[in-house]
Amino acid sequence: MPRFQIRTQLRVKPELRVTARLVLSAKLLELNVVEIWDLLRSTLEKNPVLEFQGSRDLFAAPPRPSTDQLLQRLYDQSGDARLPLAPEDEEEVPREELWTAPEPGFWQRLDWQLDLHFPPQHPARGVAEGILNHLNEDGYLALPLEELAQTLSVPPKTVEETRSYILRQFDPPGVASLDFREFWKVWMEAQDLQAHPFYGILDRLPEDEHEMRAFLEQAFPPGTPLYEDTATLIRLLPRTPASIYEREPVGYVVPDVVYRVIEGKLVVSVNEPWQGRLRLSPRYREIYEERRADPETLQFLRKQFQEANELLDLLENRRNRLFRVAHYIADAQEAFLKGEAARPRPLSMSEASEELDISLSSLSRLLRQKYADTPVGIFPLRFFFPQSVGGSSQFSTSEIGDLIAQLVAEEPPERPYSDEELARMLQSRYGVRLSRRSVALYRKRAGIPSSKARKKKSS
Repeated sequence: MPRFQIRTQLRVKPELRVTARLVLSAKLLELNVVEIWDLLRSTLEKNPVLEFQGSRDLFAAPPRPSTDQLLQRLYDQSGDARLPLAPEDEEEVPREELWTAPEPGFWQRLDWQLDLHFPPQHPARGVAEGILNHLNEDGYLALPLEELAQTLSVPPKTVEETRSYILRQFDPPGVASLDFREFWKVWMEAQDLQAHPFYGILDRLPEDEHEMRAFLEQAFPPGTPLYEDTATLIRLLPRTPASIYEREPVGYVVPDVVYRVIEGKLVVSVNEPWQGRLRLSPRYREIYEERRADPETLQFLRKQFQEANELLDLLENRRNRLFRVAHYIADAQEAFLKGEAARPRPLSMSEASEELDISLSSLSRLLRQKYADTPVGIFPLRFFFPQSVGGSSQFSTSEIGDLIAQLVAEEPPERPYSDEELARMLQSRYGVRLSRRSVALYRKRAGIPSSKARKKKSS
């Protein structure tokens, strides 16, 4: 893919450009193939130097416009050079076939991470559950720390230590924050944006929107590069922890990763329909290189080329990371993907993060709302990281219900096993250590009645 590097000295400070790049990079990791399409469509409307290269021969190429025509398009509609090109050059981007798939939400993701970071035998499991159970609909902690500590019958220090861990280790960063200031602060820390001046004033940020605007204009005078950069950063900041994942349910998805078995081997591909088609406009490049425009237009083109280059580089980075994660899943879950196993085996996200040299937060973003088309069905990528249960590396959470059902099927009808007995049998037979309460939870999820109800039914 061609790259066009602008060598003119920038007026914007380098650290501000780095800030915008980090924010955009984190955003691109989270987006799935459908959302990337939407982002590219929006970007093409704003940036005339980016274009899709035609890929269908049955349509004749449009006549090549003259330089004057190209420049005129930049100033169409009130002379605003930021407006898009005329639509006749734009090729309709076809969407691939759609598949139905379940859509995990904010609360389901928290349940996954609770099992990841606080398995049933973890000493802080009860406190972590208590914190998550007392979040409001936005993902903020609904009770003061002292009141929550009294409710959970633990010292306030224990609650705060567990909450601090959840703040920085769960995805999204900042879940269980006390307010939006703490949430934004933790979120910026996760993006390595502590050096940005906005981070230093977050604690003093007013809650009222009008007061906040006046406060920011006083801290960062309008018209300066720092003001523009801060305004961009605030627009990219999520409103609440839950807003990152809670959206209208989607009935259809486009797979981001495709697995196929060819001649007995598992083949992996990343679905990126824009790959090889998204490019820098050679016509505008020619205008810029040959300086065939007035200084203001050349300055505008220079900025557009810089932003386009940055987007292309970050898309390539996203593709490489997603490809590595897809291959890791293929190696770890080959038996399931080939249809040789009923379920994926337990797989640790922490171990995957270390082996792939990708931070746990970046790995979580890469798995967010992305799906795989496999020989055995359509699954969220997160599905391939089931957690092991009760100290056993053999069984995932989805298999515990099957084990309990198997034990119940073997029980004498006149004397059904209690949950405590089932817990002892799970440990002695399968090496799975669970409390009686946890066994009851998995039993209910599997639709198995209590021992009392089973005895009545047998009678």
